[in-house]
Amino acid sequence: MARPRVTGVDVALDAAGRVLVAKGIAATTVEDVAAEAGVSRATVYRYLGGKDEIVGAVIARETRALLAAIEGLVAEAGSPGELIEHLVATAVDVVRERPLLSRLNNEDRRETLPFITVDGAGLIDGVVETLGPVIRDNVTFEYNADALDTALEEITRLVLSHLTTPRRDGQRLDPAEFSRRVATMIQPLLDP
Repeated sequence: MARPRVTGVDVALDAAGRVLVAKGIAATTVEDVAAEAGVSRATVYRYLGGKDEIVGAVIARETRALLAAIEGLVAEAGSPGELIEHLVATAVDVVRERPLLSRLNNEDRRETLPFITVDGAGLIDGVVETLGPVIRDNVTFEYNADALDTALEEITRLVLSHLTTPRRDGQRLDPAEFSRRVATMIQPLLDP
């Protein structure tokens, strides 16, 4: 079996991820990423750009990993509500389990917000463009296909909101309870 080809971008992204986990967004510099990758600052700039582009690229990469974890669940769902619950609960669990996503969602929440709010259109589009075809090709239940992209966009917005905004009591909902709430809100869009 052939090994996947590792590129300079991969090396820089791996290094950026390690630095961001260790230092956080505010303390991370391009110089830190370059030192961790064993390359020059110019190389980091060439492959990834400045600090904001580095953080955006790392978030995009982590999002792709999250979506890969979710894709396998699609075929297991027996209804729109079950699909939504699986997607949401798994997304929240993956964010909690992956060290970088956990850090971005907790200690670095304030610094992460611009990447998932005002600059988050690409993130939302990536979720819709990735999961939409997987759902269309793999579910066996009937659903309103015309509303799928809208449902995925709203699910993504709700998950991002849940991850970044605590409840009035300062706590966060249990992933299972949160996924049930999202399913209750979004399932009517997908009902045939």
